[in-house]
Amino acid sequence: MPRRYLDRRAEAEIEAMLAAEQQAATEGAAERPADQRQSSGATKRVGSGRRAAGDWQGLVEQRIQEGMEQGLFDNLRGAGQPLNLDEDRFVPDDMRMAFRMLRSSGLAPLWVDMNKEIREDIARMHRFRAHVHSQWTRISSIEREHRRDEYVQRVKEINSKILSYNIIAPSSSVHIGLLLLDEELGKFDRPDQPA
Repeated sequence: MPRRYLDRRAEAEIEAMLAAEQQAATEGAAERPADQRQSSGATKRVGSGRRAAGDWQGLVEQRIQEGMEQGLFDNLRGAGQPLNLDEDRFVPDDMRMAFRMLRSSGLAPLWVDMNKEIREDIARMHRFRAHVHSQWTRISSIEREHRRDEYVQRVKEINSKILSYNIIAPSSSVHIGLLLLDEELGKFDRPDQPA
């Protein structure tokens, strides 16, 4: 049977079960005295006939259990098999096979390698700044200016790599923000402040 037909059939059966339960609940509520209707936790309603928030969880669990007992979840595609969590949902469909081949060969896509390289460059830049700060009182102002220029050059190179990376990264959720030169120079120029 086509999958769509099975899905529609299952949805129809679930809707029929919901309708039958709702009808039984309303008939049962009408037969009970008013004081018992209020204390029953089976179908709490809030305001204009809506269910209270806590009731939905129990209802969903009950529906799932009834569906299991009726066999609605038998013979589902992939039943009994582990989930394949290796698929990258951010990779375009036409690139998935290439990415799978790279992964099986122990390689990573270019953007993953670039991300790693950028993170290493940033860590190296922080170590350079810490090293300069450790020698701050022993070096001349001219040497400080040379090291400051070198620091500015490192920030610019990292920002250039970040721009290239953000162009090829498959999703904006993995993009890296640019380093702000003024902020980085503020950290460089204040050796007494923690980074």
